[in-house]
Amino acid sequence: MKKICSAHIVAIIFGIVLIIGISGFFNVKTFLKPIYSALFFSWDSEKSAGKNISAIEKNIESIINDNVGMKNEYIEINGLAQKLVGKKLIEDADVSSRVIKLKNGHVTFAWTRLSDEIINDSADKITGLKEFLDDRGTDFLFVQSPYKNDDQNPLFPVGIEDYSIDNSMRFVSALREKNINTLNLIDRIREDNLDWYSLFFKTDHHWTNEAGFWAYGELAQYMNDNFGYNIDRNSWDINNYTVRTYEGAFLGSQGKRTGSLFAGVDDISFLIPKFETSLVYNNEIKGIYRTGTFEQTLLFEKENISGSLYDDFCYAASLNGDFGLLKLTNNLDTSGKKVMIIKDSFANPVITFLAPNVSEITVVDMRLLKGETGKTLREVIEESNPDTVIMLYNHSQISKPECFDFGI
Repeated sequence: MKKICSAHIVAIIFGIVLIIGISGFFNVKTFLKPIYSALFFSWDSEKSAGKNISAIEKNIESIINDNVGMKNEYIEINGLAQKLVGKKLIEDADVSSRVIKLKNGHVTFAWTRLSDEIINDSADKITGLKEFLDDRGTDFLFVQSPYKNDDQNPLFPVGIEDYSIDNSMRFVSALREKNINTLNLIDRIREDNLDWYSLFFKTDHHWTNEAGFWAYGELAQYMNDNFGYNIDRNSWDINNYTVRTYEGAFLGSQGKRTGSLFAGVDDISFLIPKFETSLVYNNEIKGIYRTGTFEQTLLFEKENISGSLYDDFCYAASLNGDFGLLKLTNNLDTSGKKVMIIKDSFANPVITFLAPNVSEITVVDMRLLKGETGKTLREVIEESNPDTVIMLYNHSQISKPECFDFGI
């Protein structure tokens, strides 16, 4: 096959812009003017063509900055052009934010290997938290969530390496050496022989709500076996839920960087209990107070799913996204068991399924807690007095100091 040169790329982009402009998406004359200037500057060599590509990109970027309404159209055009020329890597000024298309069509980031110093420092901070909780008679569990890049079935283009799972496994090992209770969901996925990539959205780094439901079952079983809970096994039987699916509604974080024409779109489903539920959602940070069923309190579909691929973030429909502090109360549970979950966004769907099965959950996001409430984790623990503290993180939090700044 003849190699596509830079001039061909420009021709493709020129044609795409013209077609979409004719379709009425934006003012094609305004958009094409800088491309025209760069296009006919000089095509004497492949080298000069490369310079023209850079000039075009800079001119288009300048127009986008001046006309914010055109940003999404540009992303789609650029993504389609990259797809047509067979590119698997969409560059970014921040190397960690480069979007890579895997061989199965999923888009993702590639992560560098964390140093032993970072791994051990974060593990030491968790050890300090556990000792504080031990003194209070409070159980602690660290749950390691997976990331979408399966190191046993790597699908990256040649030359790209990823250490997300390696970082996670090393972190779990460091915690276990310090006698920290851990539930490693990476191991559980492999033990259950689950299809790794089907657990994740194609256009986003998060796992699906169905995967979060599976994780809830693993967590609930651990709590029953190790912490004296009596969570009903039927609560992690999917036959006891109604599944509501929004087809083609979700363009995830990586998809928004590359466009739906490059990455595709995802369906997103929500699992709603068929059994009776009565809950309270109390978000003092945003002044949101809800009472009612699971669906009425924990799902925010109208707020996060409107039919706009770029404006919506459908994954946030569980709990309405991330907040520094949130309290959930189950009106039907008389056990009095109170749980605190220290989390990142991977925990959100898991929390929705746990909430109807314990008395109370205090939800803490360390990335936001201090900024939104002015409180330390120690203060929140002393105020809420949980029976069990669960920390659920994916690998990307391990290197963030704020995620381990417990005030202890």
